[in-house]
Amino acid sequence: MTGTAERIGAQPPGDRRASRAHTALGRFGEDAAARWLAERGYVIADRNWRG
Repeated sequence: MTGTAERIGAQPPGDRRASRAHTALGRFGEDAAARWLAERGYVIADRNWRG
């Protein structure tokens, strides 16, 4: 049986190029979501929030 990280396609630790791509994709998605919400009258209280 493979580990969870392998099954979902996680990159191995230390692969910085993959990490940068992952970060860029996350930022792209967050920007798109923020635009979509703002166009519909929502106010974005915070960005890149981690809880």
